[in-house]
Amino acid sequence: MLYVGEGNVVGFRISGRIEDADFDRVAALIEQTLDAHDRVRVYAEIESLDGVSLDALWKDLRFSCKHIRDVEREAVVTDKQWLANLAQISDQLYSALEVKHFGLDQKDEARDWILE
Repeated sequence: MLYVGEGNVVGFRISGRIEDADFDRVAALIEQTLDAHDRVRVYAEIESLDGVSLDALWKDLRFSCKHIRDVEREAVVTDKQWLANLAQISDQLYSALEVKHFGLDQKDEARDWILE
């Protein structure tokens, strides 16, 4: 995994399995960003996803419930249709959060959107 923070944007790239330590790094970066900004924007580039450890999944659920109103936008960049569908559902479920899906060939467009 790759993690990057700039301004109120947190970005990460997933390729493989998400482990507990991976989630901890992303959560810490988001918390650090929220210390300096009211809301955060997330850029998630998912090349492949080979699973999520149970600890990471549990932490993600708790963290998401705590910070759902702190995330302003999320760009989900992937060619995985089920993740694109999940992004669309999330966009419809949470009115305070704008989620948009982009294909892996649309990385520049996704970065432009998350930064605007």
